[in-house]
Amino acid sequence: MFNHWFQRKIRTSVLGFTALALAASATVFAIGSFALDNRDRLAQNRGNFEVRNSKIYAPDGSEFLIKGTNINGPDFGWPGDTPGFVDLVADCWNFNTVRVNIRLLGGEISYEENGTIEEIIDVYTGRGLVTMVEAHDHTGSYYEGEDLEVLKDFYRDLAIQYKNNPYVWFNVMNEPGGHESSANLDKWLKIHQEVIKVIRDEVGADNIIVIDGHYWGQDVGEWNSKSVSSEKSSILGHSQKLINFNDKRYDNLVFSVHFYDQWKFSQTKMADYLDRAIAKNIPLIIGEYGVEKNAEFKSPVEFMFNTAVPRNIGRIVWAWWGGDNFELTTTDNGGGHHIDSCENPTNLTWLGEQVWKDNHGEYPRN
Repeated sequence: MFNHWFQRKIRTSVLGFTALALAASATVFAIGSFALDNRDRLAQNRGNFEVRNSKIYAPDGSEFLIKGTNINGPDFGWPGDTPGFVDLVADCWNFNTVRVNIRLLGGEISYEENGTIEEIIDVYTGRGLVTMVEAHDHTGSYYEGEDLEVLKDFYRDLAIQYKNNPYVWFNVMNEPGGHESSANLDKWLKIHQEVIKVIRDEVGADNIIVIDGHYWGQDVGEWNSKSVSSEKSSILGHSQKLINFNDKRYDNLVFSVHFYDQWKFSQTKMADYLDRAIAKNIPLIIGEYGVEKNAEFKSPVEFMFNTAVPRNIGRIVWAWWGGDNFELTTTDNGGGHHIDSCENPTNLTWLGEQVWKDNHGEYPRN
């Protein structure tokens, strides 16, 4: 379990913790093996998630609409009892999906209270929440060279371990590509094709794979109100090159766009983008959206609720833990766990109010 990833991480470590890392790997293997037996028995009774045209369907055959939050995984750099938050995430806020942010390459403070990947997956999938594991090292750039091999090893081991648990999804990497020209979409294609081949061809896992758009996940590459260019858009213009390549078709792929500063200019632009994706039968979700305390990025969130909600497009808020200025509550660090009531909360930020209404069956009001 995670043997390739742990071995590569140990080989490249310069901190002298080799023995400790090996011991931790062995402990994780022992715990995870026991849990895997339980997961396999559960998964055999519930089928798979399936992507058909632009929609995602749950194991019971119903359309699955993501309402999720980003949460802290191991080595992410913000502390928090991630496994212990499950009741608040699932029963209080009514999220049905978590996107687990992790770092594979180190370089950040590691908080043990965040839990291991295995603990987080066991707790959240055990409650019926989709648990989307996401590698967060190369925001605005790419996994290349040795880093790409680490990424492939990680998803190889993850796919082997969880191929029979359809509630585990693989979000290959966070927000690939920055200001580079659209020619660098070749990197976006190559990296995702390599990981897809590992998961599908080597391991034979059919778990849903989620692919962030280019240009920091925003998939625009421009800051204006013009319609998104299909040539620049990795999702509108190039998603078929991930669904169909290597002389075969790869199913159960979902594409993810993040709504921040590139989307602040026009609601019409956003609606047009979503409608074009639907017309092309591209399965699309919003993998991140959020508002900072100073109301930065508020307009893209307003646009999103006005366009994505009526189109039944799933969405995942940034973020559960108030490690930056994107906050759900007005208390302490602004994390979702500081909510003062699960019946009638009074300490929600504007963003928190929109998410609360969305998750509890009422469209948000501006």
